[in-house]
Amino acid sequence: MAQVYFHCSNTRGVLIDRRGSSVTGLSEACEAATCMMRALVASASLEDWRDWAVHVSDEAGEEIVILSFASVLGKPHRRRAMSSSQSSLLLLGRGLHAITAGWQKLIARMCDPYRPEQHYMRGPGPKSRAKHTLHGASAG
Repeated sequence: MAQVYFHCSNTRGVLIDRRGSSVTGLSEACEAATCMMRALVASASLEDWRDWAVHVSDEAGEEIVILSFASVLGKPHRRRAMSSSQSSLLLLGRGLHAITAGWQKLIARMCDPYRPEQHYMRGPGPKSRAKHTLHGASAG
């Protein structure tokens, strides 16, 4: 049985394991580290654990193995690798979707019967002009 410690770190900080755990071998140490990572992720915390790593070290402080949380959790929205033809088809599909959406908006605007400019006056109308001409002629 060996005593190992599970220290967690990222670029902003370090969590030190002062108690440690007794394990029989490397596979048990990795399994314990994985369980600890899952427990930390499941805890009520706002921390994004994907950039953290667990440093498994022995009693002398020598690192045995380093496991990243991302290896256990996976990357967010990670897609499998695509060939160049698949990626170009994906880009083409996105471009066509954008063009189609633009045309649909344009057609919807053209077919919309509501025209506010036809309902609101932009300036003085004929009655206002006639009224002001009468007042202007009597004043002069």
